[in-house]
Amino acid sequence: MTDTKTKPARSGLQVAHITILMFSAIIGIGAILLMLPIAHKQPISFIDALFMATSAVCVTGLVTVNVADTFTTFGQTVIMILIELGAIGILTVSTVFLLMLGKSVSLRDSSIVHDSFTASHRINIRRLIKSVVVFLLIFEAAGAALFIFFWSPDMGFKDAAFHGIFLSISAFSNAGISTFAAGMEGFEKDIPTNTVTLILFIAGGIGFMTIAEIYDRAKARFKKEKAVKRVVWSLQIKLVLITTFLSIAIGSVLLLVFEWGNAHAGKPFYQQLMSSVFHVASSRTAGFNNIDLSQFSNPTLYMFILLMFVGGAPISTAGGIKVTTFALLIGMGLSRYRGHERVHLMNRAVPVEVMSRAISIVFIFVLVLIVAMFLLLITESSPGAVAGGARGDFMPILFEAVSAFGTVGLSMGITPDLTVAGKLIITLLMLMGRLGPLTIAMAVGTGRVSRAYQLSEETVMVG
Repeated sequence: MTDTKTKPARSGLQVAHITILMFSAIIGIGAILLMLPIAHKQPISFIDALFMATSAVCVTGLVTVNVADTFTTFGQTVIMILIELGAIGILTVSTVFLLMLGKSVSLRDSSIVHDSFTASHRINIRRLIKSVVVFLLIFEAAGAALFIFFWSPDMGFKDAAFHGIFLSISAFSNAGISTFAAGMEGFEKDIPTNTVTLILFIAGGIGFMTIAEIYDRAKARFKKEKAVKRVVWSLQIKLVLITTFLSIAIGSVLLLVFEWGNAHAGKPFYQQLMSSVFHVASSRTAGFNNIDLSQFSNPTLYMFILLMFVGGAPISTAGGIKVTTFALLIGMGLSRYRGHERVHLMNRAVPVEVMSRAISIVFIFVLVLIVAMFLLLITESSPGAVAGGARGDFMPILFEAVSAFGTVGLSMGITPDLTVAGKLIITLLMLMGRLGPLTIAMAVGTGRVSRAYQLSEETVMVG
C-alpha cells in the first residue's frame, strides 16, 4: 500500500521556533546585564547570572543568590523587567513580532496561538494581546499602589515605591522573587500585605481569559442587556474556577490539620488560616512563602509537590500541567467508569483531540521529570554536592525539580548549593516548563503529514 497523497511538512520557522529563540535571546541578554559591574554588589558567576535570568523570565522564582544582598538597584530593575516580559507571555510577544514585521499570521500559526490562549477559535489576536497587557497593568498598578500605601510610613515613599512595584509585578506574574533579604518571611504577621499578595498571584494564576470572561459576564449582568437572558459560562472558566477553588480550599484544610502542632504551633487561628491559604495558593505556581519550608511536615511538602505538578490555569502566568488538564483527566476517569465512550463534563462532550492533547501534556511532563530527577540524583550525589548521597535528600531534590518544571519557585533550601551541572539542569527545566511541553514538541517536530489511507487496527492488552 502506497501513500498516494502526502502533505509535505512546512518549512521555515514556526511560531514555536521563534518563541524559543526569542525566549533564549531575552534570557541571554538578561544574564549579560546581570554580569555588569553596575548590576551586582558582589561578584557573581555567569552560571548564577544565567540561572537568575532564566528564573525571572520564566517567572519561576528559584534563586541561587539572595536578590537583596547580591544585586544593586539596577540589577533588581533588570530582574523586574525580565519578570514582566515573562508575564506578558512569549507567544504574545512572538505574535506582536510577526505583526510588526508586516507578516500575516497563517492559519496554522493562529491555531497555535488559539490553542495556547483560549478554548475558542473565534478570537481577534490583536484584541487578545491588548487585553493581556491591559489586565496585567491594571492589576500590577493596583497592587503597587496598595503596597506603597502600606509601607510608606515605615520605609519612606521612595523605598516603598520600588519594593512595592517589584513585589506587585512579581506576585501577579507568579514569579516568587522578592527584593527583601528575608523574602516574604518578614511579613508573616502582616495581614494586609499577605492579602494583597495572595489576590495578585491568584489572579495571575487563573489566567487572562478567565479574568476577561468574568469581566464580560459581570458587565453584561450590570447593564442588564436584553440580549443576555442569563449568564452562560464556558466550560473552560467553570473548570478553572471550580478546580482552583477546590484545590485551595481542600489544601488549606489539610495544611491546617498537618501543621496544627508543627509549623503553626502556638500561633493565633487567624494567622494559621492566612498562612494555610497563602501557602497552598502559592504552591500552585506563585512560589512565595512567609514561613521557612523546612518547618513544614512531610505530608505538607508532598501536598505542595502535587499542587506544583498541577499548577494554574491556561493563558496565565502559571506553570504545571494546568488545572484544566487535571480536570479533564478526572472527567475521563469518571466517564469511563460510567461507561461513556466520550468524555463528558458538566453536560458537555470534550473533543477527542483535546483529550489527546491533555494526555500528551501529562505524559511529556512526567517523562521530563523522570529524566531530570535521574540526572539530578547523579549530579547532586557526588562528594560535596547538596545531597551528598544521603537517601533522606531525595525529597528536596524532587521538590526542586517539580518546582522548576512547574515554574513555581518554592525550594527546601538546596538551590544555592546545587552543583554547576545541577544548576544547568534546573535552568533547562525552568525554560522547558515555561515554554510548555507541547511547544517543545512542536518546535522539534518535522511537521504534520496527512495520509490518504488508514492503517489496519490491532488490539493490545493493557492493564
